[in-house]
Amino acid sequence: MNTNQAPNSRLLRCAQAAKYLGAGKKRVLELIAQGELPYVQLSDHPNSPFLIDTRDLDRLIEARKTRV
Repeated sequence: MNTNQAPNSRLLRCAQAAKYLGAGKKRVLELIAQGELPYVQLSDHPNSPFLIDTRDLDRLIEARKTRV
């Protein structure tokens, strides 16, 4: 975990969000680009990391569940 991030933080960096989803970082970035996954930037600086709310990840998971 990044040392700049508090343990059990609600906001995750893309790589952490990917791990949470069991996907790759590229897939998380695609979901953001497609508007399916909201993100937070805590700075106006263009290189500020995308931070993903775990509640949004949980909503994405619930929305994508399939039952046979």
